[in-house]
Amino acid sequence: MKKVDKLLGLARSHFEPDEEPLSAVLGLYSAGARSGILVATNLRVIFYCKKRSGYELESLSYRDLSEIESVTRWVHHSIRFLESGQERMMRWITEGDEGLAKPRSSVTK
Repeated sequence: MKKVDKLLGLARSHFEPDEEPLSAVLGLYSAGARSGILVATNLRVIFYCKKRSGYELESLSYRDLSEIESVTRWVHHSIRFLESGQERMMRWITEGDEGLAKPRSSVTK
């Protein structure tokens, strides 16, 4: 089992009853460079990180996202987004859904 699948299974316990994952990637999250998954669901975007004792979860509403950009560097992929004026980024994406990890185009509201 891939690490992204294992973490997605753990994150599901925090989903709303009608929430379904659409895509997920594993990488380093910008707020403290923590390793975890970024999950796009039908309701929101979630960052989930398993810790020694417990977990860390950050939930971002689609309503509050003003910009999303997928970037490819020489050796890695990143996803950058702007949420309520704050920049967030998932860097060093190593596994997960290729469609989410590979760049397409910038989306701006």
